Amino acid sequence: LDGAGRLVSDRILTGHFEHLDVGDVDGDGVRDLLLGGVDTTRQQAMLAVLSAAPILDGLAAGGDGNHGPQPSMKTIASIHFPRTCVNRRLEENNRVTHVSVSMQGIQVDVAERSGLPDAKVVYQLEPDLELAAAWYSDEMKSLHRQLESSKVLDHPLTCEEMDEQKAIELVWYR
Repeated sequence: LDGAGRLVSDRILTGHFEHLDVGDVDGDGVRDLLLGGVDTTRQQAMLAVLSAAPILDGLAAGGDGNHGPQPSMKTIASIHFPRTCVNRRLEENNRVTHVSVSMQGIQVDVAERSGLPDAKVVYQLEPDLELAAAWYSDEMKSLHRQLESSKVLDHPLTCEEMDEQKAIELVWYR
């Protein structure tokens, strides 16, 4: 709702979003806000994309975003990232720990173990949010081997298991 009580958006983002960047992901020439964190409803890493040009333009013009009527931020898309077996075994959720937009695309780092930020799955997305590549960091592979040797995990890391991380869930809100 805006200050006058009018509905400006009917999508609710549940979670904690601690990482952000700005870029035009839908090709409309308008800057979008990319928020990375964790969807607390699904207990899963999430990237939310919002069209925030009015707010960003106001801030760029020297405003603080807190005065006058507040422009709406429309949710454009969301991506949920799958949890690894390590994360499912030892954690309540995985979480986005880095978002970076460049001309080549978007990099999203998803941490799979609390206290070990380098034990992650790295996602490279096309500028239109389609998956270009996903890979385990060396630290993530090492952690999996350690947990297997200590019998916390009952299987070796396989290419098939790593490929499961490519099953991101991209939803466009048009």
